[in-house]
Amino acid sequence: MNTEEQKKENVEAETGAGSAAGAAPDGAPVESAGQHPAGREENAHHQHHDRGHKHGHHGKKDHKESSEAASLNERLLRLAADFDNFRKRTAREWDEVRRKANEDIILELLPVTDSLTLAIESANSGDTPAAFVEGVKLVLDRMNAVLAKFGVEPIEAVGKPFDPALHEAISVMAAPQTPENHVFAESRKGYMLGGHVLRASQVIVSSGPAPSSDGAGK
Repeated sequence: MNTEEQKKENVEAETGAGSAAGAAPDGAPVESAGQHPAGREENAHHQHHDRGHKHGHHGKKDHKESSEAASLNERLLRLAADFDNFRKRTAREWDEVRRKANEDIILELLPVTDSLTLAIESANSGDTPAAFVEGVKLVLDRMNAVLAKFGVEPIEAVGKPFDPALHEAISVMAAPQTPENHVFAESRKGYMLGGHVLRASQVIVSSGPAPSSDGAGK
C-alpha cells in the first residue's frame, strides 16, 4: 500500500469516528447546539411557573364571577319579595277604598229603607188600601235584596242581651216579658257590612218587671 492510499484510509476512519461520536442513540433527544442542561431545567421551571400562574388567574376570575352571580341572585330575590309585598299592600288598599265607597253609598240608602218601613207600619194602623201597602212592601223587599247583594246584614236586636258594640240605647223601661238588660224594642234597625257595624241599632232596653205597688208601699 502506498503512502497516498494510507492517508486516504486514515481520513475516512477519522471522519466515520467523528460522525459516530456526534450521533445520538436511538430514541434519545438531540441537544441543540450551545444549550446547557442547567438552561433546559430553568426553561422547564419557567414554563411550569407560567402554567401555574395562568391557572391561579383563572381560579380567581371564576370565584369573582360566582360571587357576582350570587349577589345578583340575592338582589333579584329581594326585588321579587318587595314587589310581592307592594302588590299585596296595593290590593288591600284598593279593597279598603271599594269598601269605603260602598259604605258611603249604603249609608245614604238606609234612611230610605227606614222611611219605607215606617210607611208600612203607619199604613197597617190606618185605612190605607191594601194594594198600596203591598206596593210599598215590594219596594222595601227589593231594597233589602240590593243591600244583601252588597253584603249588608241586619242586626238582630229585639230579645237579645244589650250589646253596646251593636246597640245604641235611647231609653230604659220596665218590661215584664223581657229580662233585665235585654232589648225590649227597636226604634231603628242596625246593619253590619263585612263583619263591621255599619250602623248600630237604636233600642229600648228593659229594666225588668216593674216593681209591684205592694212592694213600693212597704
